[in-house]
Amino acid sequence: MIENFTTYLFHPVIILCRLWKIIYLPLLFMFDLSMINHDNVHNSHVLSLLYSIITSCISPYTFYLIYNNTILVNQASSISEFIYNLSISYFISDLIIGLEYYPTVLNNNILTSYIHHSAYIILLSYLKQHNKIHLLLLGMPYEIPTVLLNIRYVSNYYNNYKLFGILFLFFRIFYNIYVLYKTYNVYNDIFIFSIGTLMIHCYWYFNYLKRYVF
Repeated sequence: MIENFTTYLFHPVIILCRLWKIIYLPLLFMFDLSMINHDNVHNSHVLSLLYSIITSCISPYTFYLIYNNTILVNQASSISEFIYNLSISYFISDLIIGLEYYPTVLNNNILTSYIHHSAYIILLSYLKQHNKIHLLLLGMPYEIPTVLLNIRYVSNYYNNYKLFGILFLFFRIFYNIYVLYKTYNVYNDIFIFSIGTLMIHCYWYFNYLKRYVF
């Protein structure tokens, strides 16, 4: 029993969840955000910025695997394990920290908070259970435009919606279609999930066009 409890305490996901909580306040200070009124949309993008930067940095490896046509090969990889632990700990922590520090933001953005995070927690758990976490590498390029979106919220000196729109179109829509092409009749579960992500990405992009283009 003690051994099981020790294993739980030092499980990578548990450790990373603690780290997300520990670094939240220092990141607010670093970006000169509100340390008193946490319940605002700017503070809610702090952890997302860090997560999107890390995952975007893994994207070149995804492109390398795509170039070598080995992106769907199920191989034991410490990178895949890292992505799984990082991602599921982030989605869990963002909800927990959000409920404590910025609940209004979560409640006003149910699709991008509760629904989005819960869906990915379920997906991550499913992939882990079925030994498919190598497929998480497919999703890393999705986070490239998210970096710009998050920088916009945490910084008063950057606001390039045109570049964000171009990157979103390329990595969240065109690349999403490529994921559908690669997983069709190979990983039908991921294919079905990717149809859902494409629908959401198109919905978000349509809202972007209405606000900044039309």
